[in-house]
Amino acid sequence: TAYKEALSTSVKTKAMTEEERKRRKAEQLDFRANLVRKVGKLSSTTKRAEQVDFRDVLSPTRKAELDKKEESISIAELPRGKRVEENGRESEEEKEEGKEEREEKPQFTKFMDDVEASDGQPFTLECTVTGEPRPEITWYLDEEEVKAEADISITYEGDICRLSIAESFPDDQGKYSCTARNIRGEATCSAFVTVVADGESASSNKRRLKRNTGVVERRSNAKKRLDKISPTSGVAACIKDGPRDMTVLRGNPISLCCALQGTSPLKVVWRKGRDEIKHSHQCCIESTNTISALTIARSERGDSGCYTLQVSKSAAVRGLTSSPSASAWLVNIPDPPGKPFPENMTGDGMIVSWYGSGFDGGSPITSYLLEISKNSSSGRKAWSEVASTNSTSYTVAGLENNAAYVFRVSASNQYGTSQPGPLSDILRNTSPVQENGADSSDDEGEEFVEYEPVSIKKEKFSAKYEVREKLGQGRFGKVHRVTDRVSGREFAAKIMRALKSRDREAVSMEIDIMNQLRHPKLVQLIDAYSHGREIIMVMDLVAGGELFERVIDEDFELTEAACIKYMRQICHGVQFMERSQIVHLDLKPENIMCINKTGTQIKLIDFGLARKFNPKEVTRVMFGTPEFVAPEVINYDAIGFETDMWSVGVICYILLSGLSPFCGEGDAETLSNITAVQWDFEDEAFDQISDDAKDFISKLLVKGLKKRYNVNQALDHRWLKRDTNKMSKSKLNTKNLKRYLARRKWQKTGNAVRALGRLASLARLSSSSSSSSSSHGNQRESGFLSSLKAQLIRENETQQFDDIEVIEGSAAKFVCTVSGNPDPDIVWLVDGEPIKESRRFRMAYTEDNQCTLLIMDASEADEAEYTCKASNSMGESQHAAELIVITPGA
Repeated sequence: TAYKEALSTSVKTKAMTEEERKRRKAEQLDFRANLVRKVGKLSSTTKRAEQVDFRDVLSPTRKAELDKKEESISIAELPRGKRVEENGRESEEEKEEGKEEREEKPQFTKFMDDVEASDGQPFTLECTVTGEPRPEITWYLDEEEVKAEADISITYEGDICRLSIAESFPDDQGKYSCTARNIRGEATCSAFVTVVADGESASSNKRRLKRNTGVVERRSNAKKRLDKISPTSGVAACIKDGPRDMTVLRGNPISLCCALQGTSPLKVVWRKGRDEIKHSHQCCIESTNTISALTIARSERGDSGCYTLQVSKSAAVRGLTSSPSASAWLVNIPDPPGKPFPENMTGDGMIVSWYGSGFDGGSPITSYLLEISKNSSSGRKAWSEVASTNSTSYTVAGLENNAAYVFRVSASNQYGTSQPGPLSDILRNTSPVQENGADSSDDEGEEFVEYEPVSIKKEKFSAKYEVREKLGQGRFGKVHRVTDRVSGREFAAKIMRALKSRDREAVSMEIDIMNQLRHPKLVQLIDAYSHGREIIMVMDLVAGGELFERVIDEDFELTEAACIKYMRQICHGVQFMERSQIVHLDLKPENIMCINKTGTQIKLIDFGLARKFNPKEVTRVMFGTPEFVAPEVINYDAIGFETDMWSVGVICYILLSGLSPFCGEGDAETLSNITAVQWDFEDEAFDQISDDAKDFISKLLVKGLKKRYNVNQALDHRWLKRDTNKMSKSKLNTKNLKRYLARRKWQKTGNAVRALGRLASLARLSSSSSSSSSSHGNQRESGFLSSLKAQLIRENETQQFDDIEVIEGSAAKFVCTVSGNPDPDIVWLVDGEPIKESRRFRMAYTEDNQCTLLIMDASEADEAEYTCKASNSMGESQHAAELIVITPGA
């Protein structure tokens, strides 16, 4: 209605002459520029017609509405008046002037405040920025760009820039910067965020925040000075003359120099490979606007390689010059060659091989010098030259029969001759092993080298061996097939993670024990290396597989005579251990390996649980594998050498029948059967087994140590002394043995081993009555074994996960299923150390018991062993797997 009233009102206009009308048309102004004025004259040198407020002609109602609206109008909100030409278009000159006046460099009108957030709580950073054209906004955390993610929100509404993090982690702590850029320049606003862990006092960070604030102020002042430099002025950074390749004698300095060009300030970065070189006491970097020099005071082997120089203008100017590079090659005399070993021995000679030098000195090896010394009782060595050769092996002839010799080798290049390498073991020929006077045709003759004691070396393992496929994995780590790079001989490498001092002590104990076990029926330790977090033990390669796997092959006929051959060898190995005052404590089928897939030779392996044993001292242990552990171990009574013979008896029982004498429905029932010594020969599988064999087993599966056969009595038993050539060739039925092996493959014995360890205290409480109730094993079940049974039933169960391989930069994901009652607590470990959840390490535990570890942006530094550990009031369980990160093009 107001509009209708306005239209119906008559308007009287002031009459103007034609000349005034033309003059007015040429210089029209946008009427909006005068809305805020009641009535006024134009401030112009040209006389203009008097303007009357157009609202005077409107109805009183409409005029009141516009008067009220006028109060909220600001001049700044209205567009600028523009001069237009006759055709209604802006003049090009004024258009360009207007554009320049509108464009402005980004400027922060409100700065961010420092923030202190609690771990796991949200926080927000906010600032206000102006600029024309509208600036592009980029957020940084410690100079690394921050991008929006599921729990990171980045918004830019109006002039307000906001970064919000829904859940803070410790790695969210640091300096946050908001950078605004447009065609006129850039500006940065920064603040510090401190993430306080639970229980940490807020005041504990005040000094750090104060120090950081000072740094920000200094950097801000420096930036203001830098902003005064026009980004378009000066000379672009470039390298006029790059470094030159050079060859340096090891120990002398390395000096690389480049000529530069560009306007100050220049940013110079030296790299070796992909790693940036920092200024230090060893590496000196000196740079000006015209030159940059890198000097390494005393060159070492690791300094050999490719060096690259990168130069750019200040950080405010993007772009990097080309990166010229130079190679510095260090030369020296070679490193000493490796330890010699025999390839083949005859009555009067042998082929001796050795590892080449790990570092050839930067110049090809010209020759190897092989020296020999006859081993004498005095220990004195008289070295004589055997030969100078270009090969890493040599046939030595004219040796005395059964004499002992020691060899050493040195290497030469154009710069000189190395020190002699490590001495070989004492090398001699041995006659074929005779099995306790039995027919020698039962067992093939075996060449055996008696190695000298091994100590852990710091040399680079990969320089001497090439790691091949994985042969197995257990509680200790992994076993890989490895090949000697020089001779081509194959060995087995046991690779173990040893992060803590107690881990290294355990490995050192195993090495010490194996150094004392130089016998053909025991796997031999050849070398040991320590590299970073790993300890590697190089041993004989027994490539025939596990004994039980071998005897169930379709092409193998298992007879009682064959069983005798195997049991003799096992007893001979145990006998040597007893003579060396060592107990194995973990004899089981998995630790009996065949040397090859054609003969009947075996070796005992895995001395990780072996211990030195003094018969005059009381020794108790609480570990082992349930089906093979002796009663005294479960009862935490004193052990003896006969403890291993119990395990021998169980192995013999299974080998002959395919049945496990004490195996129950679960580990608790199995252990109960052992302490009660409940077993028999009633199964039909024993119908074809001789009485001598049954008697042999009966002498070993005896509860009391003093009543149980020791190893010498076992070897003298009539069953082992039988002539196998005259025995029946009747084939034993291996159907039961195949079922047994199938069950062993999925059976998880690790939980029971841990349960034994946890319940050691219960065993101690009840051990006082063990001697008096040795004949009443069933009475124990109400106490110790019933507790053990309850523990095992409620034990946490962890579904195993496998090793994974990922491409560098991608995400790695470990997933496993964990169950337990009560619900277990989950902890993820990396190389034995707990992982704290962060933006790179994400963890989840769902209601369906699925536990997940997600590693974002995986790199080579993340390669490690990852463990999922579940624990509750009833115990714990864990499983580990390796992460392997593949670098493209490497």
